[in-house]
Amino acid sequence: MQRSAEDELDFLEEIYYKPVYYDELIDNAINGASRMLVGQRGLGKSATIHFLFKELKQNQTLPLLITRYDDIPLNNNEPYFLYKIMQSLCNGIAHCLFVNKKARKKLSKYQKEQLAFFIELFFDPQTSEEYVTSAKEIKQKQRWNFIRKFYNRSLPLINGLLNGAIEFGSDFIRKSLGISIDDVSIENVAREYLKEADLLRINSIPIDEVVLWEKEKLIKLLKQLKEIANTIGYKSIVILFDKIDEYPEINANVDKIVDFVKDILLDTDFLYTKGLSIIFSIWSDAKRALNKAGVRFDKFEDINIEWDDTELEMLINKRLEYYTINKEHPVTMGSLLPQISDRKLVLSLSNKSPRALIKLLGTFYSLEHNSNGINCFTPETLAKGMMQYCLSYDYYSNQSVKVGGKIDLYGWINKILQMKRTSFTADAVKAEFVLTPKNTNTYIQSMMRYELIKENIRPDEDGKTIYDVIDPRLQFLISRGVSELHG
Repeated sequence: MQRSAEDELDFLEEIYYKPVYYDELIDNAINGASRMLVGQRGLGKSATIHFLFKELKQNQTLPLLITRYDDIPLNNNEPYFLYKIMQSLCNGIAHCLFVNKKARKKLSKYQKEQLAFFIELFFDPQTSEEYVTSAKEIKQKQRWNFIRKFYNRSLPLINGLLNGAIEFGSDFIRKSLGISIDDVSIENVAREYLKEADLLRINSIPIDEVVLWEKEKLIKLLKQLKEIANTIGYKSIVILFDKIDEYPEINANVDKIVDFVKDILLDTDFLYTKGLSIIFSIWSDAKRALNKAGVRFDKFEDINIEWDDTELEMLINKRLEYYTINKEHPVTMGSLLPQISDRKLVLSLSNKSPRALIKLLGTFYSLEHNSNGINCFTPETLAKGMMQYCLSYDYYSNQSVKVGGKIDLYGWINKILQMKRTSFTADAVKAEFVLTPKNTNTYIQSMMRYELIKENIRPDEDGKTIYDVIDPRLQFLISRGVSELHG
């Protein structure tokens, strides 16, 4: 089984298990309510975003997926986000007109002039690759007459495009939509935004210059694009932001995530734009920090996407059914792990993460050597697989709080393992490492800062605070006598 939503896009509909919040989320999106998907890495945020993107297309909604954040600075960046939204919206409108000739007739001459200007201003070869993809799809359906008429090009040029030999630009896109410079005047619209209406000038305006325009001017651009989308049949527009935490400049740092998104999230007037919904996918740790930064979650509601064990088992069963050869008797988690205690332990080690559960089951599978097929995992496989999984787990990459480096994190993990307890007091830390009271407090605070331990709400019999190890994988290693990890 694959471990990433991007690896499963071709068959996502067959394996995706709708979580309890899904119907509410899609209803909110269609009706223009902005939402934030909150959860740790591996909980299925990207899978939900991609599935949402596919389903929204069927509801008179124009969904736009943004996963690239090139050229956006880490802070003071709301104009850059608006630019990216408009660029994506412009491309989405053009793509709709590309495949739906009738929709073009709904536009007025002035709206065609506006769209011609927007295509020139926001053209980006990387986000326009859908034109080539669509052309290939049309070729596969053998609709050559339609292609000839649509492109108004010779057959050699069409073949060149399909083979990737022709470099296409904004002028090609306009002509493919039936918007010729001979029929419309970009300059008429450009005068609303530029002091001089020069076609070459429009084409050369970089993002860093556009974002310096007054915010009112950018919002006006956005609203005009939205009106064009409404005219061609879309009742609402949904902007889906994903993989913000994977942007190289952020590098999964919670503080940088907060700085990156807070400006756009603080603009509640923009988030309340009628017929426009923003869906953010973000780490739960970032939500706490955004709260402190003043983001109004009473206005921009968040949805916690954590799974309980029952949902997680149903999710994995749907995936197992897809990969099962005998569909009448599909493999299930129950058939692979007949003992309830084993299933509970496996689900606990997965820590509410579908990705982690898939990896753990994959570890078991790789350890089995039955050439006749696997009916269930043996006790030996389970014991060896759990140990291997917990020892090799990438604790650093999956940690959202980047306090220090990898060596520091594993150093503190090893101190916890050395304690040989899943719960302990400050006195136990002091005795184990022979520390002064001051250094003991430093140890405790460091472990808490790395989110390796937390305070138990109940003290011990003497009224002293108890600290519990958080990660079930570390709890497992402690229970098996492991005292050191090599990161």
